[in-house]
Amino acid sequence: MNNYLLDEYLDGQKICTFDIETLGLDPMRAPMILAGMMVVEPDGNAEVTQYFLDEPEEEHILLEEVIKELNSYDCLITYNGKRFDLPYLIKRYRMIYHEEPEIRPFDLDLYQFVRHHSSLCEFMESLSQKSIERYMGLAPMRTDEISGAESVRLYYEYITEADTELRRALKETILLHNFDDVVQLYKLLPIVNQCDVHLAFNKLGFPVVPEAETEGGRLIKPSSIKIVKRSLIIKGNYTGEPIAYKGFSTMETPWESEFKADGSFTLTLPLLKDADALYVNLFDYFQDTQEFWGMAGYVNDYLILKNGKEINIRDMNLFTRAVLRKLDLNII
Repeated sequence: MNNYLLDEYLDGQKICTFDIETLGLDPMRAPMILAGMMVVEPDGNAEVTQYFLDEPEEEHILLEEVIKELNSYDCLITYNGKRFDLPYLIKRYRMIYHEEPEIRPFDLDLYQFVRHHSSLCEFMESLSQKSIERYMGLAPMRTDEISGAESVRLYYEYITEADTELRRALKETILLHNFDDVVQLYKLLPIVNQCDVHLAFNKLGFPVVPEAETEGGRLIKPSSIKIVKRSLIIKGNYTGEPIAYKGFSTMETPWESEFKADGSFTLTLPLLKDADALYVNLFDYFQDTQEFWGMAGYVNDYLILKNGKEINIRDMNLFTRAVLRKLDLNII
């Protein structure tokens, strides 16, 4: 990804940008007509995949194909995806199929980073994607000349147009608008450098691929990481087959765990205390502690997570990630 702040959390994961187009803002009334995804390979080559609704009555096919493709990724990059794109997709699926779809990947919503974990809202009138593109000097890189509202009008023209060439031109214009959205999303990633990235991941969560999983297997998504008295409490969700399990502290796994059939989990890790410091003995969790050597709280194979009132957010996040990567949910 070539961004060291994001790489600490997302290195080695399969990532794509994601954006949808709809015929309105109400998923109970307006269908989803288009979804676009872009993945950038390690060699720098990018590939955009778009799913277009040629016939309104075939939306169920579109939804199935989009969810199947999404679930091959570990992380999605969106802009306001938590409030619009993914809820819209889920509600349309639920309305048509009368069941809840499983969306495997974690949604890294850049809007949430900018809105809640940067100072940009203090001097920018709008935090829309196009406003952030202008702020970053990316606006000239767009090749489409329509808005989302205009794409709706063009789609209605498309489904009523009889002329094949005119239909093709209308479709290309709509596709181009979505194409630029997913491409620009990737170019927006450096905006995280103006955010408190570690606090954002602590509050918003991040994806973890357990070492025991094969590609496309279970994903763990912590959404709350807090120190409560003398414990580190990690809560979140997991994907895959439901688990009903409650585990207690042992010599091999010095934490308490609970995995519920609703896809939620809680880990409770005990912390050691010395004066005003709360810390963990890394050898209680790992045979090799080398990955922690450069961390601010690392001292002689101990990791200090809290010292007085100061919480080491980065170390707490990365320690959590390392513990969750060790989990083998297939044997729980």
